[in-house]
Amino acid sequence: MFLTYNDLANIFPDSKGIKDDFQFYTVSTEATLSQLKGLFIPMFNDSGELKDAINNGAIGAIWDVKVEIPSYIPSQFPIFFAPDLNKALEFILKSYADKLNGDKNEIMNMTKFLFKEERLLNETFSSYDKLVLKFVSPTERGV
Repeated sequence: MFLTYNDLANIFPDSKGIKDDFQFYTVSTEATLSQLKGLFIPMFNDSGELKDAINNGAIGAIWDVKVEIPSYIPSQFPIFFAPDLNKALEFILKSYADKLNGDKNEIMNMTKFLFKEERLLNETFSSYDKLVLKFVSPTERGV
């Protein structure tokens, strides 16, 4: 069960670009990471440029409402606006965990969350750690 456009539209009603339901296979805070059918969230000053995220597979973005969208972005590219990108990611993780609701049969068809910043996993968003622990066996985690 993947994160979808409609899932995000329910969380972030302020958006621009195409309005069609499709799936996001990855969510990333780093533009340089390969992100097949990805959702890019530029949370850090060094997250990279949106054009790089698009070149690496991003098909949508969560964008700070106070930051101007680059002029090179195609008009149909879906962008969801949020006043706080940290909170936005937190809402996405919580919503996605609720959507999965313990269905371990879906583990092979889940959206992958790609983070290079370990502080996101260990300090800020413990809900993601809990989600991983809920679906991944101790053997798979290397424990």
